[in-house]
Amino acid sequence: MRTVTIACLVTTALVSGHLRPMAAENTRLRHLASVYLDDKETGLKLPEGVACGARGLLVVADTGNGRLLRFSFQDQKLSGGREVKVPQLSAPSRIHLNSKGDIYALDGKQRHIVHLGPEGEFKGLLAMGGVPPPGTVIPKSFAIDSADNVYVLDAFSARVLVVNAQASSSGRSRFRPTRDSYPS
Repeated sequence: MRTVTIACLVTTALVSGHLRPMAAENTRLRHLASVYLDDKETGLKLPEGVACGARGLLVVADTGNGRLLRFSFQDQKLSGGREVKVPQLSAPSRIHLNSKGDIYALDGKQRHIVHLGPEGEFKGLLAMGGVPPPGTVIPKSFAIDSADNVYVLDAFSARVLVVNAQASSSGRSRFRPTRDSYPS
């Protein structure tokens, strides 16, 4: 069984200013906690992704069980492990959180990115309308910047798409072409 170690909490602390970065040769990482089970003591099966957010939020992609797990890390203790399972997300592999705490998860089987609210409620699929030819998009990986723009690695067309993550009422996002969006 694989273990998901909470190393991203150090990164979160660095970003939020709780820790001061030191020279690389003086930096040491210390194990804080490991995740093996959810809150109902069901084990993880092929975990492939982890995301850390503000106020100690930790989300794990438990790919083999087709679910996400929400944990909280406070006072040097890990708690929670509440299951988030939606039918639109059968095999979560990569996950990221935006600045509002919304969860974005790449489904490795269905090849789409699912947008969930902070508590795990389904908000929609990340749609890339107006994508230049070829219109087929197969996301392999993605990242979210501080302005909540989503950068999608399109394995089909060997390109990176920049998506404006400001969702409309339908929960769909729009592709925002940039000068570098098109392959040369």
